[in-house]
Amino acid sequence: MDSHETNQRESKGTEVRCTDSVNTAAPEVAKVSAAKKWIGLGLSALGVALLALAAFTAVGSAQGLTVAAEAIGKLRWWHIAIACGVPACNFFLTSLIFWLLTMRGLPMIAPNARGISYREMLALITSGTLLNQLPGKPGIVGRTLYHKFVTGIPIRFTLLVMLQAVMLGGAGVMLCMGFGIAWAGLGWAAGVVGLAAISLATAWGCRGMLRSGLAHASLLHVGLVVMGVRVCETALWSLRYWVMLDVAGRPVSAAEAGIIAAASQLAILLPIQLGLREWTVGIMAGLLAHAGSNDVGGGPSETATQQGLLADLLCRGADLMVMVPAGLVASWMVYRSIAGARAEATKVTGAAVAGTT
Repeated sequence: MDSHETNQRESKGTEVRCTDSVNTAAPEVAKVSAAKKWIGLGLSALGVALLALAAFTAVGSAQGLTVAAEAIGKLRWWHIAIACGVPACNFFLTSLIFWLLTMRGLPMIAPNARGISYREMLALITSGTLLNQLPGKPGIVGRTLYHKFVTGIPIRFTLLVMLQAVMLGGAGVMLCMGFGIAWAGLGWAAGVVGLAAISLATAWGCRGMLRSGLAHASLLHVGLVVMGVRVCETALWSLRYWVMLDVAGRPVSAAEAGIIAAASQLAILLPIQLGLREWTVGIMAGLLAHAGSNDVGGGPSETATQQGLLADLLCRGADLMVMVPAGLVASWMVYRSIAGARAEATKVTGAAVAGTT
């Protein structure tokens, strides 16, 4: 009897301690969530301010308005096709990167997960890109929860894939910047040699991935393929900047366009979604214009910086023209997938209940 009472007292004491620890941790969790919310809102506000400042710098004067009007008047259908086609291709290439990294090794890490198709990943990435323009990047949160509750992919694995995508993608962009600098400084042959090297490395990675199968491929093979895809993506952005900077009145060489595109891609990896990319392109255009002049000392060319800002503002407009309709359609597709998963779960639960009665 005494032993029973002692066990009851210990059990109650344990419950009290657990309750106290939960009650103590709850305010801390709330503080962290509130801090993250305010940080997200602060970064979003900073991005909007940078975007507004970029627009004011580019077209805030009479001369800037004249240059902008001339640039818009120079636009032809193929300018618009390139400006809008690159972000559309970006959805497919970014989805390929995340799909490759997600499906690699998934059967070993989460054998019960059903996995995800490339089409499904494309819808998630496209929808998430639109949602990430809002404060707090809800697209990333939504994609993580979708993987967890619809496809059965663990949250930790999803976060690991995001980290791998950022690191490997950043490495690919840095390679592109190196190719551009080598091309500009040593001639086109240096850039061609660099591109040939990454092409061979990507082909070797594809060979290894196909031989072992994606699920059992090594991170080295898949990583080389991911870097190659990122290089292709940056090359497309180089084409867009080469065209749009010419429209804005600041013609650049192919090497300079590659350097600007690589810098803008690195800016995209940072938490601020708006404004930072525009200023990165503007400052890089100004620095390259100053480097190509005979002036000694000083900073970026002010005129070239304004033209770079204008070019990327035009690109931002093209992004929205593609992102909004594509993101809405993709969000509808994601909603249908969630509704289908819920219906299937309800059907399985009902069958299980019927089998027990």
